[in-house]
Amino acid sequence: MRTEFEEQLNQLNQDLIDMSKLCTEAVEKAIHALTDKDPAPAKRVIENEQRINDYQSLIDQEAIRLIMRQQPVASDLRFLSAALSMNTDLERIGDQAEDISHLALQMLDRGYEERELGALNEMAKQAVVMIEDSVAAFLKGDSDLAKKTCQSDDIMDNLFIQVRQEVIEEIKKGSLEAEILTDIMMVAKYMERIGDHATNIAESVYFSLTGEKIHAD
Repeated sequence: MRTEFEEQLNQLNQDLIDMSKLCTEAVEKAIHALTDKDPAPAKRVIENEQRINDYQSLIDQEAIRLIMRQQPVASDLRFLSAALSMNTDLERIGDQAEDISHLALQMLDRGYEERELGALNEMAKQAVVMIEDSVAAFLKGDSDLAKKTCQSDDIMDNLFIQVRQEVIEEIKKGSLEAEILTDIMMVAKYMERIGDHATNIAESVYFSLTGEKIHAD
């Protein structure tokens, strides 16, 4: 019985890995649409979003089946609870990447051609690192990495402030339309939320491993 449980748990882990890869790729493609001034990556994110939703449904079913049929012990229950929480946050990351992609297409349609992304590009890089680290902490059972990921949320917050300052400077110069500047701030806000979801994953992982709660400062 335990062997069957472990096999099903391994399948759950693999599906979470596959889903997390789709999410990180979606974030990267969404921002590449703006850095490369190319709508194609954004369109691919929108087209692939259903795959992330399908993974969420599959993983929910797998985790609930394990809880209902295998009678897991307390440590297994914490692990499965973390998996369910992670699944929800990963799906929301996919949603945020799709939202960014729609904004990217709008910005490119309005002639977003000249401006470099600045701190917004750094936000995307940091978001990908946080997603990858939070999932790795879960798969490796690494509470220290989970704690580090939570602390990285401060980096995202500081980068958001930098983006806001860059937009203020653009307003002063009058070099970009108000609609595009608003879209830039919206993209930054979505990136900040992605960082929040990665932090949520790390917090769940830390609790599943230690039985203790940790919150980002």
